[in-house]
Amino acid sequence: MHGCEVKSLADDAVPFEWSPAAARGSVAHKAVELTVTARGNRPPLDVVDDAIATLQQDGRGVGDWLARATEAEVADVRAQANAHLTAFLDCWPPLERRWRPVTEMSLRVELLDGLVVASGRPDLTLGTAQGDIAGKVIVDFKTGAFHLAHRHDLHFYALLELLRVGTPPRLLVSSYLEQGRIECEEVTDGLFESTVRRVVAGATRIVELQQGDEPVRRPGTPCRWCPVLDDCDVGRRFLDDADDLTP
Repeated sequence: MHGCEVKSLADDAVPFEWSPAAARGSVAHKAVELTVTARGNRPPLDVVDDAIATLQQDGRGVGDWLARATEAEVADVRAQANAHLTAFLDCWPPLERRWRPVTEMSLRVELLDGLVVASGRPDLTLGTAQGDIAGKVIVDFKTGAFHLAHRHDLHFYALLELLRVGTPPRLLVSSYLEQGRIECEEVTDGLFESTVRRVVAGATRIVELQQGDEPVRRPGTPCRWCPVLDDCDVGRRFLDDADDLTP
């Protein structure tokens, strides 16, 4: 809702289908989870194969797709997930158990007697609150370049954590695996104030659109993979101008 509303609605209208591009993220995250929780120091490709096998045995969602995918499709997923896992191992030390690492922990808050549900799944959390003393670190792994939306994601996770347990996290971390770069942000009262306003504005806008408001076009880099780009003059002009500025 805070990006292009036309793209957001168009994305929701397109039925989701699994593909190698969609599956490799799930496999990579499962491989990171196995690396964090398993004993020993195994080659990344072996861990990725275990991740694929575990998901296939589950038989739901991406696991069902992996069980039916062609050998070439699975190989594509394996290669990309291996690159992601190797980048993680290059950037992060072994996570000790006393740090209380948790991968893809579900955060869920129901508001207004369940009329509004806010949920998220950060890639990794470390530590825990000690009563009302902040101690948890929330980490999101990213590929590609920095984008302001990455921080907004972490701010939202921090708000969910505060509403869920009553104590905020201590630190928010964006880990850019391809660059070997880590961006850290301390949690402040101002961060929560701005995030609450952002969440309320987004929820309000969803209701307004459902009631018939005209969606707003906000061109940007996501125009490149928008399902309605062919019919969007605003998006095509933006991309043409961006290409003209590329050296």
